[in-house]
Amino acid sequence: MRRLAPAALLLGLAAMPAAARAEQFVLFDVTFTYTKADADNARPSKSHFYVKGDLINKDRPRDWTAPVDYRNGTAHVRLEVLEKPPGGAPTTWTICYIPNKGRSNGYGCMGTGVYREAGIYERDVAMTEFWENRSIVWEEGIKQMDLVIKDDSGGQGHAHRRKDPERYFPTKVRITVVQVSAGSKYDPKQVPAPASRDAPAGVARIREDARALAPLASTDLARAFLKAADSLPAVAPRTLHFDQASKSYLTDREAGLRADRAGLKVVPVDESFFYNTRYGSPLAYARPMEILGRAGLADLAGRKVADLGCGGIGPIRLMAAMGADALGIDVDPTLAALYGRDDLGRLGKGNVDIAIGRYPQDEAIRARVSGLDVFLSKNTLKRGYVHPDRGKAFIDLGPDAAFLEGLRAAIKPGGYALIYNLGPAPGKDYLPMADIRCPFPREAWERAGFRVEAIDADDSEAARKMGVTLGWGDAAAMEKNIFASYTLARRP
Repeated sequence: MRRLAPAALLLGLAAMPAAARAEQFVLFDVTFTYTKADADNARPSKSHFYVKGDLINKDRPRDWTAPVDYRNGTAHVRLEVLEKPPGGAPTTWTICYIPNKGRSNGYGCMGTGVYREAGIYERDVAMTEFWENRSIVWEEGIKQMDLVIKDDSGGQGHAHRRKDPERYFPTKVRITVVQVSAGSKYDPKQVPAPASRDAPAGVARIREDARALAPLASTDLARAFLKAADSLPAVAPRTLHFDQASKSYLTDREAGLRADRAGLKVVPVDESFFYNTRYGSPLAYARPMEILGRAGLADLAGRKVADLGCGGIGPIRLMAAMGADALGIDVDPTLAALYGRDDLGRLGKGNVDIAIGRYPQDEAIRARVSGLDVFLSKNTLKRGYVHPDRGKAFIDLGPDAAFLEGLRAAIKPGGYALIYNLGPAPGKDYLPMADIRCPFPREAWERAGFRVEAIDADDSEAARKMGVTLGWGDAAAMEKNIFASYTLARRP
């Protein structure tokens, strides 16, 4: 998670005159990206983001009743939604005061209000009116603040419980709370300019991140992949339509053919979502490119590549710019509506295409996955998804032997099969997404006729450096939250 606020918070406080400090202060000002994995792995409670330590104003008063009366004042809540999945899912953040000493319930909460789109939302909340405000012993002060992402169903509507989490995650927000003393008026000058004002987005952000990642690349293949970001075209905003009955997305043209459009919701799509979709920067593929480069793959020009679980056009568009015939495979039908004829096809000496369906079950897709120089899968072929230690499998590939034999037949002699997985730290409960081991043991690869170059090789350190550069979090957060491994095999 990206946490940028402490420096801004302290600078804001330092710039305040003494008189202003006596009447109001910034309790916290945090900017962060929050993913489904973050929500599932939050401890002690899921869907929580904890504002404590350096993230909360260390100079906050011990006694909120005297000499300055903040207890009977107001809290100015400012929410800046920087990134939100399309679909207009009603979302809110509950903001809870966790006291040094409580009574009855032991804590109290207010909220940001419900929002559906990116933007800035502000409200003033009376400190004597929010839920369980009397359960806090205000004379003893506040220990920390808990932020909880929810839907609009009420107190237990934690977003991680949703059956459609892709409509809530990932998201990026900036949340600021300014405490205003009784009888005083909120001064907006305390809050720095909107975080989104100067922040690059879309292609500009990808290009900037690619330049920042360049020093981490040591192979020609990885450097060429990052350089390909310069070739990404700008994309005009477009509109999809979400069919609430079928839970599917339609293009403008498809929606226009509907006689009854009452059940359709307009979903604006910007350049960032076009390239990143729900899964983040396509530049995270720089690590697989680095691994392939070190294994001897010098370039992708004229090579045929299949990416199982591509998640969007971004990664394969970059490979096509390098001269590859790049095929992305994914089960998400949203991609069929998101990308049109003009987005796919020939690209200089390369080609980019997306197949929607299940591999290897779909015969038409299986026919296209042939003559490969590279078979790549990132964050899809996890043991936790294919052969979980507990629970039902998310991905059905059929018998392991048949899958691997079919994969060997699809790859040219000398070609590569690379499985690269990122995941959070394992929790007390089994988390399929955290089980990043290869679903196939070495023996299965070898029986299918592959030469195994690496099996479950640790790539965590390099992935964490990449994560810091891409803004996933600072080094300390990456050390705790990001783990990576890969398996590399070749057809002799």
